[in-house]
Amino acid sequence: MVMVSEDRCLPLQHLARAVACFSNLTRLHLSESRVETLNDVFLAHLAASCPKLKAVYVGRGITPRCKGSKDEHPVTEAGLDHFFRQCTQLEELSLFCLHEDFILPPSFFDLAHLHTLAVTHASVLDAPDLVKLSSLTSLYYVPAVITCERLSNLARVTSLTELSMHDDTRLDPEDEHTAALAMATIARLPRLNSFNFRLMFRSACTTLERLRVCESRTAQPDSLQLERLPIGIGDLLPSLRELAVLKCCSFSQLPEELTSLRRLEILKLVDCRVRSLPENFGSQPALKALVLSELLLAELPESFSQLTSLETLLLIHCPEVRQLPAGFWCLTALKTLCLKNLSNLTLLEGPGELVNLHTLNLDGNENMHAMHYLQELYICSCDNLANIPESLTLLTGLRILSVTRCRQLSSVPRRMDNLTQLSELDLTLCHQLTGFPQHLPVSLDILRLSSAKVIPLPDISSLPNLTSLMLIMAGMEQGNTALGGFSRLEHLELSLEDVPELSFPVPFSQLQTFTIEYANMMKRFPGDFGLALQRLRKLQISFAAELVELPASISDLRHLSSLEIAMAPKLTSLPDSLGALSRLCRLALKHCPSLELLPDSLTQLACLQSLLLGFTSIRSLPPNFSQLKRLRRLQLCACKQLQALPEDLTELRMLRYLTIVGSKQLLDREKHPHGIYRMYGLEIFS
Repeated sequence: MVMVSEDRCLPLQHLARAVACFSNLTRLHLSESRVETLNDVFLAHLAASCPKLKAVYVGRGITPRCKGSKDEHPVTEAGLDHFFRQCTQLEELSLFCLHEDFILPPSFFDLAHLHTLAVTHASVLDAPDLVKLSSLTSLYYVPAVITCERLSNLARVTSLTELSMHDDTRLDPEDEHTAALAMATIARLPRLNSFNFRLMFRSACTTLERLRVCESRTAQPDSLQLERLPIGIGDLLPSLRELAVLKCCSFSQLPEELTSLRRLEILKLVDCRVRSLPENFGSQPALKALVLSELLLAELPESFSQLTSLETLLLIHCPEVRQLPAGFWCLTALKTLCLKNLSNLTLLEGPGELVNLHTLNLDGNENMHAMHYLQELYICSCDNLANIPESLTLLTGLRILSVTRCRQLSSVPRRMDNLTQLSELDLTLCHQLTGFPQHLPVSLDILRLSSAKVIPLPDISSLPNLTSLMLIMAGMEQGNTALGGFSRLEHLELSLEDVPELSFPVPFSQLQTFTIEYANMMKRFPGDFGLALQRLRKLQISFAAELVELPASISDLRHLSSLEIAMAPKLTSLPDSLGALSRLCRLALKHCPSLELLPDSLTQLACLQSLLLGFTSIRSLPPNFSQLKRLRRLQLCACKQLQALPEDLTELRMLRYLTIVGSKQLLDREKHPHGIYRMYGLEIFS
């Protein structure tokens, strides 16, 4: 071994002569600030004289000149290429003398015996050929910036057992994913047992609180992918509070060291290949929220019951989970529990310990038991759920009950009046349901019911606090078509397929929106329609196959601001009293092919801003159309019988949008009113 470390500068020619005397030299150490600038001549002498050289250390003070310098023989890529081709037995190489833009020659990556490498200010990690160094086990690297490309190249060197980064290393500030990829890099090196990962993060490592790893579905097969979390993650990220691993198809397990993240509060594992959680998973005292979605989990560990701070648990689309651990119901801090699409899950008895639980979602599950402190219960798409047990009525703290899209559900408890806190009940799209609850709590504020069969309705009129009602019925028993007694009802939505008529024996004093759909047998509304709904603001009628007219009493709807009629093929006209709707702002008539005439009183609608006509047989717009001074939008779609636009249309100074579609007559510009294309602010769509 030759070590040059004298205080005075040693000329290269003297060093070259000295080295030439040692043909069996295996190690050469050129210490810092002791040797003048290297050049290709010295490297050529060294390679020729010392073919058995196995270790070379070149210190920081020895800087090779760049090409084009005044040095007659600078170190060049060709010089290094010749050196590496001759010294093929190199096992250790330290080059603390290369500039950032210095490119190592291809022969460097053919050093089959190289196991230790230390480089600084070089682009060695930019080369995809780094993977050719199959014997490389130890790497000390001092790049100015760690980029995603460099991390990807590094991750392919799976032979590494030791990795160290210098204090000056920084993560790429322009790429927010670099921190996550740095973790993936370390995790992908299976033999790595010693590394200085903290220095890659510098201050960001010790203070990092949120880390999110998400792979792209369009990533190349050989691109960097997270397979596991690095060993010692607790020491690397001591301040981490939130960890999310999303859509990582190669990520298959959590390490036991996960519990060393003592400050971790939120953990999300979504769409990964995780099959199990570590047995000590419960040893996370700070964990408050846990999301496990689209995993291959078969069970939860018994230590799960030790998560004493857990407040939110979402277990979604994990079909292999069959049961919850025995101590699950001891999670007394749990407030929100969502068990969704767990088709094989069997819920355990004894949930009474969940004293703080206020939200439970059981989408896709068929088993449930009483939880006395439950406030919200959602059951959706439970295809095998046949009935709701009577024990449901023991949930006296329940505020919201939603049972929807359960295709086999046939029965629910007949009495729910003891649920004195219930404010919202939704029983919709359960087409096999044979009966509704006949006794409902007076506390109900929102009620939604639907049935594909003719079944008796509960006594809705006895609900004094009801403000929103939706009924979707295939039909109603005779005598049940009278609606009234809703002193506080504000929103009413009806879908009554086989009901020929409705009556309003008692006015709806507070009703503001009324939607009626699929009233296929209803020909007309009752004559007192307007008087019963005097405070109505929005009226929507659709899919009324037999409707032929609207009542004249519609003029009593003094507060009406929006009227929409659609899919009414037999509607032939509108009443003249329509013009009395002094607050009407929007009128939409669509898919009414029998409608040929609009009443002349239409132009009395002083507040009308939008007139939307589509797929009608209207032949002309009313005279004095210019009286609609506030009209901003006029839409004429597929009104093929309409021959021309009114001549006084140009007097509508507020008109901003004119849409003409599907009418050849109206698209003829020569027939348009004179000056229409000079109207200020008007946009014409055709």
